Amino acid sequence: MYRALPSLALMISAAFAAPPEDRLATLYSNRLLFDRSGQPLVTVRLQRGRTSLWVEGVGGLRWRLRSGDAREVSTPPGRRWRITLEGVTPGERRYWPVMERFSAADPARTAAALSRWRDKGYAVQAFESGVTLGLGRLTLDTRTVSIGVNPVAGRQAALRAAAALPGGTGRVFEDWVRRPSGWVVARSDDGLELRARDLLSIEAEGAGQTVAVGGVPWRKSGVGVRRFGGRLDLLIGADGKLLLLETAPAEELLEGTVPSEMFPRAPGEALRAQAVAARGQLIARLGTRHRGEPFHVCSSTHCQVYRGQTHPSAGATAAVRATRGEVLIDEGGLTESVYGSACGGHTEAFHLLWGGAPDSALRGTPDGQARVAPQREAEVVQFIDHPPQAWCSETGRRSGVFRWQVRRAGSDVSARIARRADIGPVRAIRVLKRGRSGRALAVAYEGTKGRHEVRGEHRNRKLLGGLKSGLWYARREGGAADGEPEAWVFRGGGFGHGVGMCQHGAVGLARAGRRYRDILAHYYRGARLTRLW
Repeated sequence: MYRALPSLALMISAAFAAPPEDRLATLYSNRLLFDRSGQPLVTVRLQRGRTSLWVEGVGGLRWRLRSGDAREVSTPPGRRWRITLEGVTPGERRYWPVMERFSAADPARTAAALSRWRDKGYAVQAFESGVTLGLGRLTLDTRTVSIGVNPVAGRQAALRAAAALPGGTGRVFEDWVRRPSGWVVARSDDGLELRARDLLSIEAEGAGQTVAVGGVPWRKSGVGVRRFGGRLDLLIGADGKLLLLETAPAEELLEGTVPSEMFPRAPGEALRAQAVAARGQLIARLGTRHRGEPFHVCSSTHCQVYRGQTHPSAGATAAVRATRGEVLIDEGGLTESVYGSACGGHTEAFHLLWGGAPDSALRGTPDGQARVAPQREAEVVQFIDHPPQAWCSETGRRSGVFRWQVRRAGSDVSARIARRADIGPVRAIRVLKRGRSGRALAVAYEGTKGRHEVRGEHRNRKLLGGLKSGLWYARREGGAADGEPEAWVFRGGGFGHGVGMCQHGAVGLARAGRRYRDILAHYYRGARLTRLW
């Protein structure tokens, strides 16, 4: 549906002779499509929770209107369009406490689980997530089945129910009873109006052209403009506000991911290693991170940072294109090619940080001349205070992430713990368990009235005010010996979780003349490269 000034000429054409694709249904299905070269077309969330934004094209724009019948409308360049919503009807979701979660490879197990919980008197449903991909020589199956019971209308109520049900997982699965609906409206600065029911799609006309998006804040950039070369979809999110998505081939997305995840002036071999690692992470997360949502991945650190084609990097683009389709595989299939900023001299074992079976490619290894894994307290203190030479040390020192120190007021630490447990002022902090790299995995906080244990590397970092990594030790400063100190001093090393490729270390290896294959072999032991497309 469109309205225009009498003098404005529009080019309108039928979308297809065959019945039009229901783009909205495709988005919500999480179905994965492929381009002619065999690479997946990935949908990434760019923005959510907005009341308006604007778009603009250097060249013309091609619009796809969903309003009963699908039509394409072409508009000439030189216009800025403000996008808003009208007549929104909120959606409705159900929240299912999850009793079991397992691989979808065995349909008989799903049938048996449904029967078992139904016989116990529960309303029960099976939900499948993830994708099955046949890419080159690799078959990847990330599908899982969640068995949900007795749905309720609110997420918090479902979480309480999940915690109370014996034998459950403590997780909740969300599904739509009714998706949100309304009009997505585009108005140009000279009076043209386009209206689409529930979904409005936009593409730039012309090879290599982009669509500029602005009027909204971007992560770490503030309000500004970003450019995207794929198909943009504007629809109504679960919160009743604008949701902005982009769908583009995987390699195109990686050209906007690599310079967002690693500084684009890094050596070419480090950027190539980053491209391979990021490609593996993109493939591994398809359909697994945002179940029930109309996109595969998001553009934040939760999945991978992606900024589109806003600031293209020649070096990063060359790295992506030189490694086109390459990922790491090992005996278990696709290698979990996670990466982080700076390991601090020793990488961490995947299973110790995040659970699951030990992964031979991610077992935690020295990043230089360290001869032992610093796990005892005295070893950790020595490792932090007198670090051995590491590949990440040179650039890590300049960035302030190889070694660091922070001071927290004793009263601040006590107040943080008091939000979780009433143990009185904290007088001792003891690390109960450390990972292979020395990262604190379990910590006991001892107060004047009791003791509280917190498990989880990231949970403790957050609890202590956002420490840069889990590789740290604590020392008291001032105060009575049997009471709360004036301050806690935390000395530590590294930035991030420390699992997989150390990005600062990759730069160090590249500067020492190592090729990207050598860098990957150093951080993902036993993994090998293969090309998917």
